[in-house]
Amino acid sequence: RYNVLQNHSIYQTGYRYQGRAIGATWDNNSQVTSLGAVVYLANVNRLEVLASCGELNVNRIDGVAEKHSITTHGRKFNSFTIKWQRPFLCVGY
Repeated sequence: RYNVLQNHSIYQTGYRYQGRAIGATWDNNSQVTSLGAVVYLANVNRLEVLASCGELNVNRIDGVAEKHSITTHGRKFNSFTIKWQRPFLCVGY
């Protein structure tokens, strides 16, 4: 069902703080599938890869605007992220 948690008939402003959804990265009425991996390398470096695809504001794909912190209309999306983390030493502190 749609409009059960983030946008609710009892809590008119939704489950939000300063306009952003609390506890849901993608906000209300979204269906997202993600696949990721974290690889720890021998020299303490770390590599992260994440691929996501889905639909935001699913019940508004037809174009009718709705309160949503990412998009007021429904949108399909694909996302691919690569992150490399490397520790460094601050000398002189």
